[in-house]
Amino acid sequence: MIDQIVVYFTELLSENEFFQGGFILAAMGTLAIWGKQLPAKGWTLIKRLLIVECDIQQRDDAFEALTVWLSLQPYGKKVKRFSVTLEEEHTEGIREIIFSPAPGVHWIYYRGRIVRIERGREKLSVGNGDAIAGFYESFTLQTFGKGRGALERLIRDAVELYEEQGKDRTKVYLQDGYGGWDVLCDLPKRPLDSVILEDGAAETIVHDMEQFLASEEWYASLGIPYRRGYLFHGPPGTGKSSFCIALAAHFGFGLSVVTLSDPKLTDAMLAKMLSRTRERSLLLLEDIDCLYDESRNAKDAAGVTLSGLLNALDGAQAQTGRMAILTTNYPDSLDPALVRPGRADVRIDFGLASLDQIQRLFSRFFPGDPKADAYDFAMAIGDRKKPVAEVQGMLLQRFADK
Repeated sequence: MIDQIVVYFTELLSENEFFQGGFILAAMGTLAIWGKQLPAKGWTLIKRLLIVECDIQQRDDAFEALTVWLSLQPYGKKVKRFSVTLEEEHTEGIREIIFSPAPGVHWIYYRGRIVRIERGREKLSVGNGDAIAGFYESFTLQTFGKGRGALERLIRDAVELYEEQGKDRTKVYLQDGYGGWDVLCDLPKRPLDSVILEDGAAETIVHDMEQFLASEEWYASLGIPYRRGYLFHGPPGTGKSSFCIALAAHFGFGLSVVTLSDPKLTDAMLAKMLSRTRERSLLLLEDIDCLYDESRNAKDAAGVTLSGLLNALDGAQAQTGRMAILTTNYPDSLDPALVRPGRADVRIDFGLASLDQIQRLFSRFFPGDPKADAYDFAMAIGDRKKPVAEVQGMLLQRFADK
């Protein structure tokens, strides 16, 4: 590290006429020679006394926060070695491009401190190690000082900026194939009333989640694992996934989605993922009926077994403070062990659209139209004949035809 410090100061000061005289530059060279002659243990001791270090892994939200923050700093805007990230759509179909410092060592000056930032990148291999499946990155921050306040302040600044930019967004995470999470997309926050459920269903779920979030001490006093499970069941297109997105937005959470039908997902990988679910994130396990028994799992060669899922949900390594939502199109096919209290504490039936749902959906699309039109539209479709998604498609077509 002494070499890198010397290089940095040499580049920083060489433009000053006084330093160009050579005196200080010569001193810097002497410092470099002296540093190389230090015994390894002596240099380690000096680092411990004079250098504060912070490590940030890619799987943590702080990594993305620091990436965005660096891209907006003066150094990040002019650095010649940079990485490019194409974000999901934000507004009017525009996708944001983030230019951030590339893997390697970077030096910045922030709030009166010189900070060394190393962006590391390692290959992730599959099979016998010859094939590269992707990369895993991390940040290491270092600065001079006895206390860590300077680095803490930098990270807080980065996180505050990141959260301010994302306050009207909902992040959706998906498994990365290695027991961690990747950001799948960044969605506009969806209001709860945009998903038309049976009267009272949304209120029931929201009230239950609010009670759970306020009851951590009560759970601890009773020695009960602080977890809550929900089962959303019903035919395809009835709003199960859409309501999960709206719930996450309502509570200011992200949404961590597990696709259990992925044949590459193993029991060990699932357990690791569920133990690393992002804080302030709802966990969504979609279509759990694909694991309704061990024989089907073996026949379809799926990577996750029913016992593996049960252990991941509430085994010894299971995460606390988690709200997990299970969805299925076929509730009758589920193993009773999967939907017992403690794993599925609250059940909500997402059935085909009722006449009331159809009328409320119509009024949302056409708030200025007479209620009689909403009634006639609902009666033409019939009670519980079509899923909400299909009714919505009909309303979109009606709007286009106007």
